[in-house]
Amino acid sequence: MEKKRYRIIVVEDDKHVLNFLVNTLKQKEFMVEGAANGKEALEKINKVKPDLLVTDGIMPEINGFELCRILRAGESTKDIPIIFCSASEPTNLKEKGGKADIYLHKPLDADELYTAVDQLLGL
Repeated sequence: MEKKRYRIIVVEDDKHVLNFLVNTLKQKEFMVEGAANGKEALEKINKVKPDLLVTDGIMPEINGFELCRILRAGESTKDIPIIFCSASEPTNLKEKGGKADIYLHKPLDADELYTAVDQLLGL
């Protein structure tokens, strides 16, 4: 039986952080696409529903908080697992309305990211 390749969308406006996240996840053979902001992410999500979303909080156009609210309100997107990455403390993120499943504090390291991804995908 062929192993499922999970599809992940990473939303991050800092190109260096985006490249780190995309390349780190690709090392584990996930299918990964990057988006520079929430608006771009929504366009990608509407084309193909990802198995997981990793998003930054502060971004231009649609920020990570609004992106989470939009996804949780959508019938076809409400169950997409979300990892929210920010330099803010997790308690502050929850108070601001972030509706993610896991909150990771920046700067991120690969092992912490892998653990969160594995937990949400049930690996």
